[in-house]
Amino acid sequence: MESQENKIDDGELLALLMGEIACVTTNEIPNRRAKETLGIVRGFSAPIGSGNEFKNADREALFDMLRNAKEIGANGVVGTKISSISYELIGSKWHISQIVYYGTAVKV
Repeated sequence: MESQENKIDDGELLALLMGEIACVTTNEIPNRRAKETLGIVRGFSAPIGSGNEFKNADREALFDMLRNAKEIGANGVVGTKISSISYELIGSKWHISQIVYYGTAVKV
């Protein structure tokens, strides 16, 4: 996960990574065939403190998933989903929300 100071705010690193790794929500990458399935990859954002941080958290989680896919040799992720984790208590604090991306890493 990125620290607060190193947040992906301009999307340049994310855009570069998305140029290397095809990421789709479907179970197949159009006009390409998966040669090998490498397994599930996940990406988590840092906890979100306010609604204004959602955009950065979304990018951070997607970047983390794609980086994890690249680390295991994938050049594609199929079946990509996004979810959120939220813990609340509020009375004595701990309000934590996170964005999570996950999918199946493949070689095409």
